[in-house]
Amino acid sequence: MSTALAPDSFAAPLPDQRRRRLAIAAILFAVVLWGVQFVMIRLAVTTTLSATDIVVLRYLFALPTMIPILWIYGRRPEERISLPKAAALTVLGGAPLVLLSNFALEMAPANHAACLQPGTVAVVSTLVLMLTSGVRKNWLIPAGVIIAVAGLAGVAFGGAGGVGTGPMTPVGDAILIVCGVMWASYTILLARWKASPAVSTAWAAILSMVLLAPLLFVLPVKLGTAPWSDILLHGVFQGFVNYTIAFLLWAFAARELGPVKMGFFAPLIPVSGVLSGIPLLGEWPLPFQWVGIAGVAVGLLCIALAQLRPQAGMTPMSGAS
Repeated sequence: MSTALAPDSFAAPLPDQRRRRLAIAAILFAVVLWGVQFVMIRLAVTTTLSATDIVVLRYLFALPTMIPILWIYGRRPEERISLPKAAALTVLGGAPLVLLSNFALEMAPANHAACLQPGTVAVVSTLVLMLTSGVRKNWLIPAGVIIAVAGLAGVAFGGAGGVGTGPMTPVGDAILIVCGVMWASYTILLARWKASPAVSTAWAAILSMVLLAPLLFVLPVKLGTAPWSDILLHGVFQGFVNYTIAFLLWAFAARELGPVKMGFFAPLIPVSGVLSGIPLLGEWPLPFQWVGIAGVAVGLLCIALAQLRPQAGMTPMSGAS
């Protein structure tokens, strides 16, 4: 999932109405993929692969597209980013984040992850916005935050004894919240530094592989024993479909719709993750969790509605500048 401004390089010279329809279709498909990714990771780490394997496959399969993107766009003065900044963004949004999230999914159900991680991103980003701009005067912003936080609590605490939960589920939930804070920090820095999402994403794939190399000697790895079908399935989905295709779709949509309209699609991420987890994992939310999921979606929608009349020219989807 990404919530920063899109690069100019992915715009297409299409008629306005057709371009807008394509943008809506693109972001709908992207948010569905972002929701399903939690389900796919949970499926992998509870069957034949480890959390480390998924991270390796994610960036390994993304490299064939990320290297050309970095080569083409990273050389442009307006999109170039310094190595220290690229490294900082990689720590917050690259392999360390994904590793933590994957480890959490070994302990917590996918429906927890699909709500807690994206929901925390929106809440933290919005709180930063409230502290740094006049938009906090809009009552929908604090209302949305309160509703979303209550929904997150409902998801976390209302699922005790549900399918996929266990003694370590609270630890997994806590890690997912930490991951949400990390990703929110990533998006805020991306906006503050005016960094190109395309170049930053490409750098994250390359630097993540560098970070992972020494960790392969100490973290659990099952790639040598896992079926090739599982390796290909999760490699293609995580690295190519989720990391590359979803990003390109999001970038095109953000360019055409703008960050305010993009915010209205955020509630679909937890919905996608929860609904896809039912047939793929058999993880049915408990009754109180359904209330929590609805709370997260309504809270994110309130935040998006508040941005229809931004007071400081900024939104939680773009961060402070």
